[in-house]
Amino acid sequence: MVEMPKRIIVGSESPIKLEAVQDALNALKLQINDIVGIKTNSGVPEQPFGFVNGWKGARNRVQEAIRKFTEKTGYGDWFLGIENMIYAGPVQDSCGAQYHDLACITLKPGPFCADNHLIYEAMSASVQIPREFVEKSRESQWGITAAEFMSAEHPKMNPKDPHLWITHGVVSRQKILSDVLEILFASTFGIR
Repeated sequence: MVEMPKRIIVGSESPIKLEAVQDALNALKLQINDIVGIKTNSGVPEQPFGFVNGWKGARNRVQEAIRKFTEKTGYGDWFLGIENMIYAGPVQDSCGAQYHDLACITLKPGPFCADNHLIYEAMSASVQIPREFVEKSRESQWGITAAEFMSAEHPKMNPKDPHLWITHGVVSRQKILSDVLEILFASTFGIR
């Protein structure tokens, strides 16, 4: 079993991601001294497409957070990177591929942790993204997200949480992230 984190540094300042981390920790009754969000660059297009870009983005966020936080890091710090991406699913209909959004998540102990050579990873559940918005994002060379195109046509939709709109108000992006983070934290830290 690995050492328990004292602090989690998230490679993002996104309130959705930070609140998802807190929700997962609360569900496990895991006491962490602090959750810190730090602005990082994923090093992938604004709209990551495919698993290579998703994993690269999550891992880059962790590495950049470690670099930026090196002077402030201490014993018990863990680093977390979350990168949502779109991929073409295995099912095709008469119009072509079905597209899905999911999050790639990387969790790594900090430089002063005994197990700092280890990496833990997970993927979230996915939601299907309407094809026309993915195609528009592709036409922008992935510089504009599918969610931004969706919100332009559906102004009440939050472009940071298309999941809630797609699921008709039932499941938010925060909930999807919180669920997978709960699984990742429980399995990594041996919580029963």
